[in-house]
Amino acid sequence: MSITINREMTITHADFFRILPKALRNCDYTVSSDEVQVKTGTDGRVIILLSEEKRRRIGSISLPVTGVELRFEGMSEQSTRKFLAGFDRAYQKGGG
Repeated sequence: MSITINREMTITHADFFRILPKALRNCDYTVSSDEVQVKTGTDGRVIILLSEEKRRRIGSISLPVTGVELRFEGMSEQSTRKFLAGFDRAYQKGGG
């Protein structure tokens, strides 16, 4: 089974990679430029791809925006949900 989830995150690449170890604390992973390959230790793998970093202006405010694609390959629905819950918790604003 393969599932792809696309998100737009208000984050710079530098901050994404700074938080990444917390998000993947129980997984082995490798980083290659804007791609992360994750061995989940369960039944598959996750590939995370980052888009080019952009800026979004809302009035006088300018925010960083990065597209994040998460590809779940060979993972059960339960494993995918568990991974996403930990990933989302790590990237929540205000400390997760």
